[in-house]
Amino acid sequence: MTTVPAVGDTVWDAARDRVGQVMGHVGPRVQLRPLCGGVEWEADFDDLRPATLSDPPGGDA
Repeated sequence: MTTVPAVGDTVWDAARDRVGQVMGHVGPRVQLRPLCGGVEWEADFDDLRPATLSDPPGGDA
């Protein structure tokens, strides 16, 4: 991703093959949460792009 996603944005994490909602940032990492709730995870900015409707949700729910 070329720009820092805002808290609340929905993004695709290519490294984990899942969609998440941005919960925050720490350095070069982004904290993501599954859309239906569940365990948060961290991702690198370079692995993210805006999510589309065709992306599978993945996640823990």
